Amino acid sequence: MMADEIIEGEVKADDSAEGAEKSKRAFGLLFELENLAAEGRKIAFNVLRGLISDDSKDVTKEVFVQHCLGLPPLQYLPNVMASSGKKRGSTDKLAAEIAEGIAFSFGDGQVTLNKGLATVLEEAKKEGVVLGCLSMLDQEVAERLMDKLGLATMGAKLLVSSCDERSCPTADAWLKLAKEIGLPPVRCTALSSSAASSRAAIAAGMRSGVVPDEFTSFEDFGGADLVVDELNPESADSMLALALQ
Repeated sequence: MMADEIIEGEVKADDSAEGAEKSKRAFGLLFELENLAAEGRKIAFNVLRGLISDDSKDVTKEVFVQHCLGLPPLQYLPNVMASSGKKRGSTDKLAAEIAEGIAFSFGDGQVTLNKGLATVLEEAKKEGVVLGCLSMLDQEVAERLMDKLGLATMGAKLLVSSCDERSCPTADAWLKLAKEIGLPPVRCTALSSSAASSRAAIAAGMRSGVVPDEFTSFEDFGGADLVVDELNPESADSMLALALQ
């Protein structure tokens, strides 16, 4: 934790002038792995549609948005199958196939780091900001994706908070990530891609920057400090400024 340590939500600096200065200027930038650093929802949608689409009614983007956001396959499949008029065998088996397909897709050569996020992270590093990455994937899949996107070499610390009941970060998960990087939540900015994730970060006492994707752009991001359509050079500067407040 360098010069500081978390004690009951506060930063306790060491007695040296150098330690006090480090504590004064320390900030954290936390971000989602699969749905911000990569196009996780698009990957999940394509895998789902590829596995259960046939000559009958297709799995549409609207169906995915209505039933799948924030939930793992085992939770959303019954509603998706009903809405799409599908009949297929074991839901457990299909959910496992979807999870396997998503994990495989995260490992192929077409997955790259969001260029705008890369800019924010590189500039944040230059300012001494501590980086933390939050994932709802399985540990092994998340670690492979971190390596593939080059986030591990950037020095970003990974926290995995996978759960069978949800696929969206909670306030507790954001808090644990802040603790992992050695900073209190008030010194952290969380970059998220959905309203639920943003609300969780706000509830954790963090600043919230949001970059929605094509599946979440309709959501209400009330309470967020900054919402941008994409991380272009101008909005990247704004996100960095937010992180340094």
